[in-house]
Amino acid sequence: MRTTEEIPAGLLDNVADFADPFYARFKLRKAPQPLQLNDTIAKDYLFPTFYGDVTCAQAIFLCPWERAAALMPHPKLKPVRLPGGRAAVAFACYEYKQVLGVAPYNEIAMTIPILVNPGINVPVLPLVTPWFKNFGYYVFSMPVTSRENQIRGVKIWGLPKVVQEIDVQEDNGVCETTAYEADGTEYFRLRVPTAGTPVPFDVTSNLYTVHEGRLAQSETNFKAMFNVTK
Repeated sequence: MRTTEEIPAGLLDNVADFADPFYARFKLRKAPQPLQLNDTIAKDYLFPTFYGDVTCAQAIFLCPWERAAALMPHPKLKPVRLPGGRAAVAFACYEYKQVLGVAPYNEIAMTIPILVNPGINVPVLPLVTPWFKNFGYYVFSMPVTSRENQIRGVKIWGLPKVVQEIDVQEDNGVCETTAYEADGTEYFRLRVPTAGTPVPFDVTSNLYTVHEGRLAQSETNFKAMFNVTK
């Protein structure tokens, strides 16, 4: 998907598209004041932001723990330790075909699983059990195809969003995501098999960023059926 720099003046009237019982868990609300997107346009968004009809491909890799720790923007954030002195790095590629109030867009969330202010950095377990309330993901990069959503992400949540072209293609049993620099140079390509063991997910987790100099926590929820390959 090519980048979209234009910001429409109004919001999409598409609340009716989100009728699944999952969305009934959340009470929509407005922020205390509209978000100023540029000199002439401010929007009174509804929160939380609902997404539907999403293509999602995710992959988890290993990296040196010290390299992951060097990316942390706050001393309270510590990458989850894995055997062999390693940490995990997760890439989640999204094609959002329905978004509450705004036009569709593509996004890549590049994250590191972390613990917040851990007394003991217990290895592995925070990734596989729900016991750790201080577990979450630090977002170190988040390219998107939409200027509007780049501004939203930076101003509201402190997410490190940049506007870049992102293509998501499904073909021959593979979902392939490619991202490009502003000059058209490809810098990211992820190929994830679409086959695998069907596993239902109903997950609540936290994303961590630094917003206006302070550590910020944002809750994210999703429910979906994923085909999982290990």
